[in-house]
Amino acid sequence: MKAALGAATDIKDIGGALSKLWSAESAHARNKKTKAPQAQGGPRNKNHQIIHDRFGEKDEAYADDTSFSNVATDVLEERRLADARVALAREIDAKFGKDTFKAIEEEQRRRVKEKAEQARKAKELAREKKEHLDQLIKKILVEGGKALIVVAVLCGLIAFLMYAAKTGGSS
Repeated sequence: MKAALGAATDIKDIGGALSKLWSAESAHARNKKTKAPQAQGGPRNKNHQIIHDRFGEKDEAYADDTSFSNVATDVLEERRLADARVALAREIDAKFGKDTFKAIEEEQRRRVKEKAEQARKAKELAREKKEHLDQLIKKILVEGGKALIVVAVLCGLIAFLMYAAKTGGSS
């Protein structure tokens, strides 16, 4: 991260560095939250492999989220991300002024919140549209059924009148 910021020539480069950091943090948080074992049963990264080998753990330990190598890898990754965040914050603040990184984080949180709110509203709107469409279809079917009943009654009435005209009405 630090190298990316030092070589940054424009805002786009800095945005890319921030995006990578935030993506890594969210991926780590998701992995920590789900605590899902490794699907392939292999190391997550080189450090995981080294810790696993040095403690002489069996290959089954990769799939066990309580194994020492998995716990150590999680803690080290968390600290690496925290250090990267602090270093990036210092670099941005040094380059663009005090509290710039804080302002960036606040703006990013605001935008994430706004995006989530828009997604919630879009979901609500879609649900309302579906309900409206369901009601419309139900109304069309009910009114169509009524129309069929009216047509059937009229056909029956016409058939009766034609029968009555053919037989001569009253005897």
